[in-house]
Amino acid sequence: MLRRSALLALALLQAHPARAHGLHGGEGRVTVLPDRVVVTGEEALLDHLVLRDGSGRPLPPDGTLDRPLRWLVLQIDPGEAGGPAARLALEVTAPAGRRVVVLTTGGNVGLVRVEPGPAPRCGDLALSEEGLQEIRGRLESGRSPRLEVDLPLGILETFQPVARADPDVLTVAEQQAAVPAVRDLVRERLGLDRAEVRFIGPDGEEGTLGAWTARARVRLGLETDRVLRWDLFNARVLRARLAIVEGTRCREREVTPDRSEVDWTR
Repeated sequence: MLRRSALLALALLQAHPARAHGLHGGEGRVTVLPDRVVVTGEEALLDHLVLRDGSGRPLPPDGTLDRPLRWLVLQIDPGEAGGPAARLALEVTAPAGRRVVVLTTGGNVGLVRVEPGPAPRCGDLALSEEGLQEIRGRLESGRSPRLEVDLPLGILETFQPVARADPDVLTVAEQQAAVPAVRDLVRERLGLDRAEVRFIGPDGEEGTLGAWTARARVRLGLETDRVLRWDLFNARVLRARLAIVEGTRCREREVTPDRSEVDWTR
């Protein structure tokens, strides 16, 4: 399956091979070793690929590691965003396994778990390798029903900008300044009150965070009519993944603009 996916991703690039004078397309491999990250591939790839750790700190040019790496963040240099459209297909090998990551100058970010982690479970909001690309929620029923929503910073900024001095870092003061707007956005779009907002990193840590892996986690109280009307959509966000937890039972469903009402008693 991996080889087939890799061949498919690489085949998409054949019509736009890498050029020495600019970035149009390319392919390569990224290997995570205990003491360094090794990148091999075409010159355009080596010149324009940016690697960061989970806190948003760029890795040194030679890829050496001064501490264990839990997450690897991959991106085409944001400075290329105004240039020709480009795609890079990367086969990434780490102790947790191998996967293909396709990056574009559209600004997407690839996230790779370096060390093996627990298998994802229904209702678990722990960050996954796909977690930066979608809004996820956990709706828990009971005497005091509640909803938790995870908004990756990159998705949050498709609704509203989050001001920060360094595009790679989100400080505690900047998080605090952003909280009221995030709270109002979610309360208005979901029609719920009592929203609590905090920003967390890839492993749930708080404090100064890397902007590329930061998430806004919003906790809201649910009304008693048992129907949630989801409206966290825009031109770029057309779905969300919601887990409904009832005691020991858990079920997941996808919420879309044409399936936006969630009756959480069913």
